Amino acid sequence: MIKKIKNRFILYATMVISAIVVITLMFGLHRNSSEYYIQRYTSLGLLLIIAVLIGSFLLSNLAVKPIQKAWQQQLDFTADASHELRTPLSVIQSNLEIVMENEDSTIAEQEKWLKNIENESHRMNKLVEALLTLSRADTGAHPPVMERLSLVALVNSKAEGFEALAKEREIIIRSEIPEDLMIHADHGKMEQLFTILIDNAIQYMGKPGEICIRAAESKKIVRIEVQDDGNGIAPEDLSHIFQRFYRADKARSASAKGAGLGLTIAQMIVVEHKGTIRAESVVGKGTRFLIELPR
Repeated sequence: MIKKIKNRFILYATMVISAIVVITLMFGLHRNSSEYYIQRYTSLGLLLIIAVLIGSFLLSNLAVKPIQKAWQQQLDFTADASHELRTPLSVIQSNLEIVMENEDSTIAEQEKWLKNIENESHRMNKLVEALLTLSRADTGAHPPVMERLSLVALVNSKAEGFEALAKEREIIIRSEIPEDLMIHADHGKMEQLFTILIDNAIQYMGKPGEICIRAAESKKIVRIEVQDDGNGIAPEDLSHIFQRFYRADKARSASAKGAGLGLTIAQMIVVEHKGTIRAESVVGKGTRFLIELPR
């Protein structure tokens, strides 16, 4: 498909520019019809057409590159999504086969296999929701609905939701946000952003510790930090963590589960709000996500 687009670009560009060249030469020949000028304009015309062909080829390569990159990203995304969905489906199918083979067993006796099916169903459901979120973002559907929000109320609400899980893992979630700090943002998307960042910090902490969420404002921007003192992320992984389906397993807890889409969605939400997000990390000392949003 990309090759066809490239060839059509070359053909159309060559036809249009060659037509202009021919018309210009014919106009020149009309004014000077001697044999000398005919040979001169003919040679010039051939040189210009050759130059147009070369220029069209070079321009087509430049024009097609972004399309080719987007096309390849789409192919990679489809392949990765298929791979991620195949795993839970295989687990569900194999566990169902075991259940079907033991028709005389009670539900209690089949609990192990049924629990596996339930867990994988939840995992697949979360993956499909994440894929739909990214698909809507790619197509520009559901743009953020901006409203004035209290950042401290938003963060405290999300932190309370993770309180039980954090306590179970001996992790403290602390908030250092001014009471009067307000942001202009989409409430639902901001909730999703902090859910991803807090959940990510808890899942990949790897040891008891602390997660601190800070915020400050200036005349033009609001700066937000989500920092933990966990295992950190290796330098070779840090530049890839916002890529779809990327998981820095070497730097993270082996027990953490996910499709590697959370931080991609977090970045997408920040970009939709015309902000920036980046990560800093030191192995063994922790990770800090820095977000800047326009006021």
